[in-house]
Amino acid sequence: MSGPRPSFHPSPGKPKRRLPKGACDSHVHVFGPSGVFPYAKGAPFIPHDAPKEKLFAMHAVLGIEQPDFRALLDLLKDERILVKVNGSERCTKQPPPYRDAIPFARRLVEEIAPLAAQRQALLVDNPRRFYRFE
Repeated sequence: MSGPRPSFHPSPGKPKRRLPKGACDSHVHVFGPSGVFPYAKGAPFIPHDAPKEKLFAMHAVLGIEQPDFRALLDLLKDERILVKVNGSERCTKQPPPYRDAIPFARRLVEEIAPLAAQRQALLVDNPRRFYRFE
């Protein structure tokens, strides 16, 4: 192989499988950087670098009103859906205390736990029980 190929189809078509109404693709592919994570010699496919830093930067630029975050908030209307309210270091361009991630966390907490007792359970009681804090 002579080098990286685009990691997208140049002429995408309509999927053959019909998805349920409201379904969405909820995954991403993170590649590279190839200088740090080299691909196997002779690999049949070598994508362009798409490291996590670029993904995080895109999320930070799109902000709290981005369609993917809005879709997550809509999913919270289904009581079968659970959301883990942590991991701010995964969606930030900044060092701790991850100020650009605060609006996302704050909005999730507002949606999940609008009442003071719910926030107490989510942010204090549950972690204390899960991690056996004294």
